[in-house]
Amino acid sequence: MKTANCPKHGEKGIGLVCTHVAFALIRRERVGFYWGDDTDTVRPDAWCSECEKALVALNGASSEDWFKKVKFKVLCAACWDEAKAVCHQKRCMIDAVPKHFLSNNYLLSEGREFVTELRLSVWRYRGNFEIAGVRYELGRERFVRGDFTIFAERRVLARATKPSIFHTCFQLQLFGRNLVLHQHRGGRPTFILFESNREMGRVFQRSVFTRRACIELPDEWPITIRIFIFWLALVIWNWEAG
Repeated sequence: MKTANCPKHGEKGIGLVCTHVAFALIRRERVGFYWGDDTDTVRPDAWCSECEKALVALNGASSEDWFKKVKFKVLCAACWDEAKAVCHQKRCMIDAVPKHFLSNNYLLSEGREFVTELRLSVWRYRGNFEIAGVRYELGRERFVRGDFTIFAERRVLARATKPSIFHTCFQLQLFGRNLVLHQHRGGRPTFILFESNREMGRVFQRSVFTRRACIELPDEWPITIRIFIFWLALVIWNWEAG
């Protein structure tokens, strides 16, 4: 493993961070902190929220130019850990509240700002919502074994696969990444989204006594995708509730 002689921490293994994170460590600013999986260094490559937005916008296309623009800087492992603590931002939270006691629909808000109403069909695998005048359809391509999709403007924006009727998890490919939405057992109803072994976010009900829920996923992701992931969790919760 590569090492560097850090003036503050001495001889240490290294990690690379984008130039924004490197300067934010000096200025003690929260610019966000994301990191990859594959690495030949002690710490993986890491980058800020702005660089994450640019990476997401590639939607799986080549990231060669992105790597050039990020301008990675070398930090020792201890400085990398410090940058993570300084720069990390909490995930954005969307509050999901049933429209009324007997309703299957949810009112979604971010802070004090209303986002949309998620309308669930009496058919188990159907739903829709509107944002900025665009209608988004949620559904399953085939009733028993089809993929779960979000559809708008004549195209599928994302899809999720349920490996088996006996499993309460979904496999997703978003922004060129392979993710798994896994149900967490124990305590309040919760789904956790993983990339490899790293938690990317979660969807959870406030308690076992309420349907009110929270969507806690990276705010760099399109809000339509965050709502889609929430709907996937609802599919399982509603199925389990009968």
